[in-house]
Amino acid sequence: MEIAIAFAAKVVEYTVAPIGRQLGCLIFYKRNVENLKTQVQRLEETKDRVQRDVDAAKRNGQEIHTDVQSWLSKVNELIEEAGKLYEDEGRATTGCYSTGSCPNVLSRHQVSKKSTKLLLEVTKNQLRRFSSVSYNPPPPPLPLTVTLVTKDFKALDSRTKTLTDIMEKLKDATIQTIGVWGFGGVGKTTLAKQVAKEVEESKMFGRVVMVTVTVNPDVRRIQGEIADALGLRFDEETEVGRSNRLWQKINQENSILIIIDDIWGGFELERIGVLQGDGLKGSKLLLTSRNYDVLNREMGIQVGFRLEVLQEGEAWSLFEEMAGDTVRDPIVKPIAIEV
Repeated sequence: MEIAIAFAAKVVEYTVAPIGRQLGCLIFYKRNVENLKTQVQRLEETKDRVQRDVDAAKRNGQEIHTDVQSWLSKVNELIEEAGKLYEDEGRATTGCYSTGSCPNVLSRHQVSKKSTKLLLEVTKNQLRRFSSVSYNPPPPPLPLTVTLVTKDFKALDSRTKTLTDIMEKLKDATIQTIGVWGFGGVGKTTLAKQVAKEVEESKMFGRVVMVTVTVNPDVRRIQGEIADALGLRFDEETEVGRSNRLWQKINQENSILIIIDDIWGGFELERIGVLQGDGLKGSKLLLTSRNYDVLNREMGIQVGFRLEVLQEGEAWSLFEEMAGDTVRDPIVKPIAIEV
């Protein structure tokens, strides 16, 4: 008896149950199709809302998350598939092909079965939510001004040698902080920008950031410029909060050359979020100032380069190039040399 019952149960499982499911597709044909239409409409509304956010993000120059793009593509496929199913539904309700007096049972069954399966996918995607659809693209490795201004760098022997020496020290794993000092107008900023350009082209560091301090440093501006170069957006309002976030970002990148130009006395790197020693990890600092003591005592540079005024021959070559052919005139030349 137990064997017979077990056998009968299997017969029901493999015959009656599937038949019941197939009959259900016919019985609930209309309900299945209507449910699908309702959920597809909701999916289209959700898609339109996401698409508006995507369009707005693109206008603001932002990049769209990959999963958002994939979702939109999938949703378009589902909506298109549902449209084809509606066409099949129309054919299923036209009646018998011969007399036109009875429904097309086979077509109805197929449409109902497809709509049930499609409904699951539509509902799943309709419930999908995104915390954000876009992100700010990474900034260019260097600010545009750095790349443009370096065209003014002249291949003068004294400057070329200093540039080469600085590049060698940047390769030294034991050196973390480098200083450049000299009189105002001697060319420290131009040299620093050329270092930035050389580093960018050689891919020595993952990022290069250059900011100017000046005699009255604006900490929030400096923090903002570094953050912009690193693709960081501050949520913090306080100087300390922004400093901590910037320090975390620098540690996360772990391969940044930070150039801080025109440092005067009393400036603390910690205020902007740049910590020396273990706080820099794989990143390095290039600092410029008019005052050696500022770099040595206050900033703690490990190696420094003094940028002297141009040698006499270099000075004349530069003056001649900038002034033009006029200085070569026999009458003018003695005066030009004196200048």
